[in-house]
Amino acid sequence: MDSTNQQLFVISDTSVILSFVCSKNQDLLISFTDGAPLYIPEAVASEMRRKLAENRFRGGQATWFSLIGSKYIEVLEDTIDVFHVVRRFAGVGFRNKTGVAKDLGEFMCLAHCLVEQDKGKKVAMIVDDGQGREMARKRQVRSFSSEDVLLRALQMKKLRTKSEVRKIWEQLSEFDTHVHFSNTKLSNPKIYRHL
Repeated sequence: MDSTNQQLFVISDTSVILSFVCSKNQDLLISFTDGAPLYIPEAVASEMRRKLAENRFRGGQATWFSLIGSKYIEVLEDTIDVFHVVRRFAGVGFRNKTGVAKDLGEFMCLAHCLVEQDKGKKVAMIVDDGQGREMARKRQVRSFSSEDVLLRALQMKKLRTKSEVRKIWEQLSEFDTHVHFSNTKLSNPKIYRHL
């Protein structure tokens, strides 16, 4: 996944995990990290528990609870140091901003990435929200999306055909808002020529 021998420390936001787990495509997300765990902040783990209690997402509960206790998903503690990092980029009053509950997972993902980056690790976050990706870009943190996860699955030959990828994209879209398949890089016939 990385051109150097150092493995990426990958942290995911809630919406990405939720859509892959609920659509039963979690294996594609897990394979994205090349055998390393996929990390999530405590805030994301809490949001997953809340979301999975809703009727729309309830079908993903068993899968999620088997993953959370496995080697594939590791929960990162949201320490006071991590909250200090959030305050540095979100401001002191970040808790009072409108919509913070929606953005808390993204803030915590980015903060954990910055903490790990300070330790010398190569980091990345998986987030579909454009604002979250822009926050990462501004702080020189690499970001990936659900689309990138599927592109990687194609590279790894876990997926082989455009129709297979389109079907998975549609399944993911049942649990999160995604652009239409025709507006993604995944719709480009060239990427399927050498598979």
